[in-house]
Formats: sequence, structure tokens, C-alpha cells
Amino acid sequence: MKAFGILILVAGLVMAGYALNMNVSVDVPARDYGYGVSTPAMEVANIDRMAQRQNFLIFAGVLSIVGAILTGFAAIAPKSASPAALPVASVVPAETNETVPPSPGAPVSVRSIRSVATWAPATRHDVLAAKPSSPDHTSLFQKGIY
Repeated sequence: MKAFGILILVAGLVMAGYALNMNVSVDVPARDYGYGVSTPAMEVANIDRMAQRQNFLIFAGVLSIVGAILTGFAAIAPKSASPAALPVASVVPAETNETVPPSPGAPVSVRSIRSVATWAPATRHDVLAAKPSSPDHTSLFQKGIY
């Protein structure tokens, strides 16, 4: 997508350069109308050619902006990697009291994981102390509230 965006951006810039160098005038030859009336040869601005130049410039500007947007989004797009290609930390059985460091090349955020967690580092609370009690499945009607 980045190469396509650069191609569109360059095409827009080339088209804008061409539009700015377009000739918008028309040559009018010298003419003699008789009785001493004559017009000299000159260049006259042609409204049709000016409108054509304006349309070329607008289209070239739109192309350049689209190309710049595509190039910008392609530069910030994350590179896709398959989940199987990422190294993962090892899981240590609960019976052992040791931790295994992550494999070489593992991301920094990956930590060694125990199969039974006892402490949550994000909340700084003991996980085992926060176990919910067994749910009471009796309805409010059975308890006599309603």
C-alpha cells in the first residue's frame, strides 16, 4: 500500500507540474479590416484553456492528497505477525517453587507464569484471598422476602 501511495503522490505532482506549464493563451493574427482599421498580432487569454488548467490542478491536488494519506497510513500500519511465530514464556507446574525465564527473543512484557497464581501484580492483591463464596441459588421468593 505504501508503494501504491507513493505512485499516486508522484503522479499527482507530475500532473500539477504539467498543469502549471499549460499554455492558456491563443495567438490572434494581425488583421486588416479596411478603411485604416487593423489589429496587431497578439496573444489572448482563452477561458476554456484556463478552465482546463484549473481542472487539471484540482485533480492533481486530490491525487497528491490521496497518495500522501495512503503513504502515511501504510507507514503507521502494524506489521502482521502470526501468533505461532512469537515466543512464549514457559509454564511452571504448581508443585515446583521455581520460575523459568522467558525464552530468548520473547517480548519484554512476557513474564514467567506459574500454573497457580497466588498474587496479582497489576492489582497488588492476594488472589487466593479474593475467592468468591459459593453462590446461593435460592430465589428471593423462597427466602420469604417476596
